[in-house]
Amino acid sequence: MAYMKEKHDNELTKKASEQESNNVAKVQAESKKTAERFETKLRESHKTIQQLERALTAQLNLQSELKQTNIGNEEQLRARLKENEELEAKLRDLSRQLTKKD
Repeated sequence: MAYMKEKHDNELTKKASEQESNNVAKVQAESKKTAERFETKLRESHKTIQQLERALTAQLNLQSELKQTNIGNEEQLRARLKENEELEAKLRDLSRQLTKKD
């Protein structure tokens, strides 16, 4: 009788051990899948970050170019304004001279 009980206990222990091994294998497989998904998402995020960095760099370069263009345009406008002011002064002088001669 003790032999039968021991045999039965051994079978239960063996089944429990097999079940635990199966459970461990399932958990390991799920962990591996989760790690692979995480790595994929991480790679995708890295690519997105690189794209955003390139876009931001391009935008900053464009802003810099626009600023330089604006500075150049502003300098041209100031030069033209000065020329216009000088021409207006000459016209006033000529107008005064003409009105004095009449």
